[in-house]
Formats: sequence, C-alpha cells, structure tokens
Amino acid sequence: KYPSNESYEYYDEIYSEEYKTYWKRLGAEIYYESKIPKRILAERNIFPEIENEKMDIDSNGNGITTIISNYLNKNEYDEDLVRQTLLNKLNEIMGDDANFTEIVTQQIKQNETTKWEIFLREEDKGRIALSESGSGLKTILIVLAYTILVPDVEKKKLEDYIFMFEELENNLHPSLQRRLLKYIEDLSL
Repeated sequence: KYPSNESYEYYDEIYSEEYKTYWKRLGAEIYYESKIPKRILAERNIFPEIENEKMDIDSNGNGITTIISNYLNKNEYDEDLVRQTLLNKLNEIMGDDANFTEIVTQQIKQNETTKWEIFLREEDKGRIALSESGSGLKTILIVLAYTILVPDVEKKKLEDYIFMFEELENNLHPSLQRRLLKYIEDLSL
C-alpha cells in the first residue's frame, strides 16, 4: 500500500539524508527552458494576401505570402533570406524535379482587390504563380518559411522551437518526401 501524497514524513523515514540532499541539489541545478511550439496542420495552403504589416504565420499557412513579400520588398528585412537561403533550400529539396531561378512577389487583382502573390521562376517554364502550383510544393515552402523566416522574424534561434508537422507526406512524391525529411533531420542535428 502506497502512502498518500500528503505524507512526506513517510519519505523522510525511508530515504537517507544523503539521498535527499543529492536529489534536492540535482533538482536545483536542472534548468528547463520551454520551447516555442509551431504547428503545421494537414489542411494547409498558400494564397495571395492583402498587404499588411503582420509578420505571423498560422497553422494553415496563412501569412506566408505576407512574410515573403515583406522580406522581398521592405528594407528592414534581409531579402537574401528569401532570394538565396530559402530558394537554395527549396531547390535542394526539389532535386531534379524542378530548378527555380527566382522567387518574387507581385501585386495582382483578385475579385476587385489588390493582393500580393508569390511567383517562382523556372528556367524552362517561366514564372509560375504559387497559387496555381501543386500542394506538395506549397508544403515544402511552408516548412521552409517556418524554419528559415519565422526564427528571424521573432528574433529567436531555430533550437528555441518545437515543430509539429501533420501529414507532411500528403501530395508529395516519395523522393520529395525523403529530401524534405532529410532537410528536417539535418536541422535537428
């Protein structure tokens, strides 16, 4: 029979002072720093967005167009994080399936409203609107935005986060899945 939680005298009787002192000291030395949770839901997408200053991405991918547009078009952000770092990682994950030479944002008219749209330029195909691309490409771009841009926006280190990805494999060819998982694995090392 176990003693009730309120019966600390029981533990005082069965454990030596040396044992209790050791665990008290160890407990005082353990420092726990919580992680910032970021979640990508299984239902996700990237759409054209109305210009705004909000630098936040929700779990569905809303806000990515705004963040990328702000990085590319506002001088307070390092555009090389998108033009070089993000684009290079995107090409690395895409492998032989695509080779994008440029990522840009431009304003488009959509239902009488002006919005920003992400475009990717591919050597043989020209410039392609991300909203007209497949969900696999959007998934990769969402993961890259979360792991490259969000820490920079929030002035944190990548190791300050814990990422929760739901069903990343949806609509990804097995070779893209492997390369995306390799990218995530390399981040965790």
